[in-house]
Amino acid sequence: MNLAATFLAMSIFQAMGDMWIPLLGLIMILFAVLRLRARKRPTQQITAQEQLERLKQARGVRGDLEQVMVEVEELSRRFSAQLDAKAMQLEKLIAEADQRIARLSQLPAGTPTNMVFTSAPAAPPPESEDPLTRRVHQLADAGLTSDQIAAETKEHIGKIELILALRRVR
Repeated sequence: MNLAATFLAMSIFQAMGDMWIPLLGLIMILFAVLRLRARKRPTQQITAQEQLERLKQARGVRGDLEQVMVEVEELSRRFSAQLDAKAMQLEKLIAEADQRIARLSQLPAGTPTNMVFTSAPAAPPPESEDPLTRRVHQLADAGLTSDQIAAETKEHIGKIELILALRRVR
């Protein structure tokens, strides 16, 4: 049987003459192209699971970016509020300085320079009628921290910090 197949192939090649070489080349090129396409196909084809994972990752990145944008916006608002507060303080200080300059310019020429007009000394904060507030202030003046004052008075630290913060505001 092998001999018959060989004989048949030889007779076909002889009948085709010189055309078998380009035909053989065409077959080899076709074979190479098919192999390349077969190799590329698995990497190009993405399963539904992989596509779902990619979409989830993209949504996660988008969510992270949105969160960062919200945080940046909040931070910019906070900075803006702080800048506005500082600007108001500066305007107030400038107005006070203008008033002092006006008072100094009204002084007679022979007035000694060591007599400088200053603001009236700050009045001491009004003493609270609340015994806890007085005790917290005494302990704070003695140098205790809010934690130590809370332990000493057996009160919540938040309450102690609030009392101390209100004292600073006055």
